[in-house]
Amino acid sequence: MYLAYLPAIGIFIGLALVFTVYLPKLYMLNWLYLVFGFGSIYFGGLLKLDGNIQKLTPFGWLQDIPVKSLDLAAITTLCVIAFSLIFVSIIGYRRKDLV
Repeated sequence: MYLAYLPAIGIFIGLALVFTVYLPKLYMLNWLYLVFGFGSIYFGGLLKLDGNIQKLTPFGWLQDIPVKSLDLAAITTLCVIAFSLIFVSIIGYRRKDLV
């Protein structure tokens, strides 16, 4: 596994936590988003999807990393989003425990 993919994985973990804390009945949306991300990246060329559709997922911003140079702005943005989602989820868990 390439370490540059960790921010994208962190976003999916953060989304799973947000759905679990705030919208437990809609947690399946995270799985749909993950399947969409996988399908758009791996089958995007076969289906001739636009590059903007592939960039709707975190992996769309990182798909050319082993071949091209690392885009620090994209990595930093994805890290900030992932940490924000996880932080919001931690706050939600603490508030649930207090109730």
